[in-house]
Amino acid sequence: RRVLFRSACLGTLQLYDASTNELVFEAFHPRESEQDLLRRLGERRSLSRRPGEHHRIGVTGHVALSRTPLCLADAPRHEEYIEYFSGVRGELAYPLIDGPTLIGVLNLESLLENAFDEKEDMATITAVADLALVTLQRGRIAKTLETKLREHLQTIEDLAHQARSPVTQAHERSKLLASAEHLDEETRKELYRIRGLTGKAMRDRKSVV
Repeated sequence: RRVLFRSACLGTLQLYDASTNELVFEAFHPRESEQDLLRRLGERRSLSRRPGEHHRIGVTGHVALSRTPLCLADAPRHEEYIEYFSGVRGELAYPLIDGPTLIGVLNLESLLENAFDEKEDMATITAVADLALVTLQRGRIAKTLETKLREHLQTIEDLAHQARSPVTQAHERSKLLASAEHLDEETRKELYRIRGLTGKAMRDRKSVV
């Protein structure tokens, strides 16, 4: 992958779970940057606060609630800062918003102060955020289509199973038994008779349908 932000040492994607009002640590790059971060994937951070309570929600949490991008020259000085990567100074956080819906936060961190330019880098991360939104939307659409397809296939399977009525089952079983070699002639004739009756019943049912 090409590095769009030369001064960035870490990029993270945190998705917003509206049902719990939490940010979920979804992904980071580069993957080899910090093994400890691998263990933190899926970690959730609540953005809810009770009256009079003040626990840090992180720079990304602040951006999620305000829905406003934030470029920090010295991130640890921010009142909401939570350390994800040791030694971080500069930070650039951008909210992913689809219409009225908050999707998550794209975040970049650097070991350098004043690492990000509020104009140039902000324009670049805006473009990256737009691309990320398209990718996430396609992923959701694909997942929805897959779910619908499975539902339709299950419905078809259920209908096929229901179509195998006792008459159909009896017809198939009599056909199978009649082909057996060890049957005496009397039994074979009876099976053929049953096969004929069930076959006629199946044809009559189809003509009615």
